[in-house]
Amino acid sequence: WNVTDILSDVLPPTGSRRLGIAYKTGTSYGYRDAWSVGYDGRHVLGVWVGRPDNGAVPGIAGYQTAAPILFEAFARSGVAITPHPSPPSATARLAQSDLPMGQRRFSMTASGLISASTREAAPQIVYPPEGAKVDLGAQTGEISPLVLKLQGGRPPFRWNGKPLTDLSRRRTNNWLPEGAGFSTLTVIDSAGRAATVRVFVE
Repeated sequence: WNVTDILSDVLPPTGSRRLGIAYKTGTSYGYRDAWSVGYDGRHVLGVWVGRPDNGAVPGIAGYQTAAPILFEAFARSGVAITPHPSPPSATARLAQSDLPMGQRRFSMTASGLISASTREAAPQIVYPPEGAKVDLGAQTGEISPLVLKLQGGRPPFRWNGKPLTDLSRRRTNNWLPEGAGFSTLTVIDSAGRAATVRVFVE
């Protein structure tokens, strides 16, 4: 039931109307095969597009080539679409807003299934805070590293323009200032969102 629930929410190909079927598409390596298989609560229909000699057909793809034929075949078959079975009584159905933030990966819109990364919290530098004065021993000539703490955002991150590859699971890292005085710290996540703080190193 879970697979059917997912596949029945996939938008139909461009120019086709919803029929109440669940379907899946595929394209083989080298554009040799484009296929689509769909089903309702009783009927299954499959479509394959390709060459009998297994030659390549540049540009074919399951969604653009085979799926429209699948939907047209269902529409012209004359059979009444049989609804899919109801979910089992023990099935838990949750809205996206009920899921933990880390599991809100996709969202269904009028344009189809999209990444929900834009709904995740933007990156934030929680330590050091904006305008902080931190004593790292700059006056002694031996500067100690400063612990950085991030929150939100989607990895990988870039810190002051450089990849932040050794970020711990708790999103902490060490930063070694070049010297005393004001420093600007900027972090950018994989979605291009940024956070900046300015600190004074003593």
